[in-house]
Amino acid sequence: MILKKYKNKLLTIIQESGLDPNLFTAEDGSIDEDTYLIISLRDSQIRFAVRPWGDSFEDFKYRHSEFLADFPIGDTLFSPDIDNLTIEFNEWLNGVVKPYLDDVSTPDLWHIFEETRSHTKDELGTPEDFDSFSDEEKIKIRLSLNEFRLLIMKNFNPNQEELKVVDARLKYLSDAIDKHNKFDWKGIAISTVMAITIALSLDTQQGNQLFQLFKQIFSSILYLLP
Repeated sequence: MILKKYKNKLLTIIQESGLDPNLFTAEDGSIDEDTYLIISLRDSQIRFAVRPWGDSFEDFKYRHSEFLADFPIGDTLFSPDIDNLTIEFNEWLNGVVKPYLDDVSTPDLWHIFEETRSHTKDELGTPEDFDSFSDEEKIKIRLSLNEFRLLIMKNFNPNQEELKVVDARLKYLSDAIDKHNKFDWKGIAISTVMAITIALSLDTQQGNQLFQLFKQIFSSILYLLP
């Protein structure tokens, strides 16, 4: 049994790390026939297990998942006091939990690109899809690109370096109107949104927000996206 003050200390470490405590559970459980307090990251295999060493409340043995394929739980380790244990626990949060959450929250741009490209191909098929843009369409698109830039600035507040990348990508997309037919330009537009997502280091939610802004502006003009 871990003393409550030490259990509470581990919760405090999570709070001070900037992680949401609601992402974790803490309950007694067995690992290799030993009973531990097991702190688990919800919906994952990632765990940190701790129990008293022998009869002492002040010494601990612990095991934790490693940042490897399938997040295997490592060997039993010894901690001589609560201060040392909190250091090890904090290193686990920084070395295993945070990298895992970073990866989970990173948008899978290849998946988004393939899904969007597949959907776009399904919706295209008429000869008009391979026409060049009319002068009127070119004007409307360039005005919409300016509007898209303003929405990016308003919603994501890019710094100067990020804004330079955004401007370069949008200029390339604007120039592509004169060089490509509608079908090819749609693919370039989707790639541009992906590139801006990367340039702004957007997480999954923000990346989806950017994509929705893109659809909001261009769907009414060219029915680019569903």
